[in-house]
Amino acid sequence: MGTIALPSARADSPQAVRHIRLSYDNANSETSALKLILALEPGWEHSEGKIEFVRFTDGITNTLLKAVKRRPGYSEQQIDQESILLRAYGKGTDILIDRERETLSHSLLASKDLAPPLLARFDNGLMYKFIEGIVCAPEDLRRQEVWRGVAKRLGEWHARLPISAISSEPSLHKPMTNGCTTGIDKSGEDITPDKSVPNVWT
Repeated sequence: MGTIALPSARADSPQAVRHIRLSYDNANSETSALKLILALEPGWEHSEGKIEFVRFTDGITNTLLKAVKRRPGYSEQQIDQESILLRAYGKGTDILIDRERETLSHSLLASKDLAPPLLARFDNGLMYKFIEGIVCAPEDLRRQEVWRGVAKRLGEWHARLPISAISSEPSLHKPMTNGCTTGIDKSGEDITPDKSVPNVWT
């Protein structure tokens, strides 16, 4: 009897990302974070070098930790290249944020090299590659070269990404049942062919 081949999940689908059935516990931060990291990278447990966690405080609701494996003889740059970010969701934030859609958005961005690779999901968060950078301060955003660069990149995301892949909203250009169009201005369609209109709230 023949077997039926099931379609594999798309690379930019949450189903394509490994799900670790563990949770981060803010009251037991380092122990729970270590369990998550070792579930993802079991080789870290017995190889040389201490595992450290660095807490970032720039988030509003999420807990963000950088997991570092301090291998002997490695430079800081080499250590950063294999470091992992662990982001645990703030308590109750799933009421406001669609976490499945957020994961899909991250996967989609990563597939276009616009976000760090998503390594795994866990019950209340995500783990992804660390990318070295500097967090903008308010005074940085007043500098023209900074805000122009940010605006340019955001414009690129909205113009080039297939927003319809993660949008649950119906197309704004769908004809009405009486044969008339919705009246939406289509003058910009040639800029992003075959893309739905970007939603500024996503």
